[in-house]
Amino acid sequence: MFKTPPMSTEARFGAMPDCAPIQPQASPRSLWMKTLPTPKSPTHSLYSPLSFKTPTKGSHRMSINTSFDDSVFSPSQDLTSSTERDFFPSPDTSPVDTMYGPKLSMDSPISPQLASPLEKRSFPVSVTFSEEDVVHELDDSVISDSVPISLNNTALGKGAYSTVLECSSPTEKFAIKIPTNSKKSKYIYKEMFNYKIIQNYLIKNDFPLHSFPILNAHGLTFMNKKQYVKLRVGETVPCLVLPLVPSTLDKLISNSAPSNPPYQLHISSDLWWVLAKQLLMSLIVLHDCHMVHMDFKPTNILYDPITQNFKVADFTSAELAEDVAAEYKTKIDNGMFFDLTLQYCAPELIGTPPAAPSYMTDLYAIGLILLSAATGEEPYSEIIKSQNASSMIYLNESIKKNKVLDLLSNRAFAILRSNTDADMLIRMILQERCPLEQVVEFVNSI
Repeated sequence: MFKTPPMSTEARFGAMPDCAPIQPQASPRSLWMKTLPTPKSPTHSLYSPLSFKTPTKGSHRMSINTSFDDSVFSPSQDLTSSTERDFFPSPDTSPVDTMYGPKLSMDSPISPQLASPLEKRSFPVSVTFSEEDVVHELDDSVISDSVPISLNNTALGKGAYSTVLECSSPTEKFAIKIPTNSKKSKYIYKEMFNYKIIQNYLIKNDFPLHSFPILNAHGLTFMNKKQYVKLRVGETVPCLVLPLVPSTLDKLISNSAPSNPPYQLHISSDLWWVLAKQLLMSLIVLHDCHMVHMDFKPTNILYDPITQNFKVADFTSAELAEDVAAEYKTKIDNGMFFDLTLQYCAPELIGTPPAAPSYMTDLYAIGLILLSAATGEEPYSEIIKSQNASSMIYLNESIKKNKVLDLLSNRAFAILRSNTDADMLIRMILQERCPLEQVVEFVNSI
């Protein structure tokens, strides 16, 4: 038997006003400092098949006001990390030009590591881009052999398909993602291709790298057992080289001390709003890139305590919306589905039948992240602590019925009640399921 459903949020909180209809023809809101994304004329005449059409002048486009009264982002403050400064010295220099050498033409021979028919079987397949485009962009991501990279012994993380270690060049430290074995190489290639789509978007629109809300991958390198002893003899695998960011959101949440009355937001109000705006900015970018992340969760949000910037990372699961639609039908027909993190899963993803991942399910996951950062409690944490079969059934039913706000502790409710704007934003996303445009409009109005 299931437990008695928890008291509804409306009974504990009071009814929430209906979402106002979106007015796409409304005049744009004045912006205090920086808006993202705001397309500019491309400054690079680079070939890229990965460019998507950007809205023309006068068309409706979302943007986030990223200014703060407490000067979290100061115009005079240099927030760029040393890694980003050295590899991306100026806005007029393309990231791909600086580290990887000149941009390749489509007629250039591809790197030997990518040339074998066996390796090409691991390349991502897209209904949007041709195999030639995929090969070209992956080859353009290969880091020159003139940049020596050596592994350190510091483990940064481990996933189902890869391990992340610290590595270094003669002048800088980085993170490197190494697949478990050659059969997992496809996940590295897929993630790099996703980063290339976003990277081309970044270059085309000339965004400052330090405030861009998505991690920027440096590129691919190749390793064998000589460089990484856990690989098999004769095995050479692609590895993803990434900026080294000191921390993650889940560590920030766990290391933040619980607040006393009057119940401040768990990670602090200032930092919480930085997080909210940067996560929404990332979703706008992904929307413009036609991409669904599909794995938003605190461990995939990197945090730099010096700059107080957040970066969305781990694009292993991400896919273009067109590819999601094509893959969804195949998976459903075969009784399969996409990998999910249940605690950060939208109700419709475990429905009968499950819906396809979308921008709205990404937005819902962001709402759950913001809820966790506000309260210091993971979604459904009380149920998960039980760790028995009946609690997992109850967890599934609670997710399907969208009961996440009803299952909060009294302390978590008190925190939200004491922070009305944050409470409203969370409830717009999780309870009312407002679209991104309306959520952005609300944030910009605060």
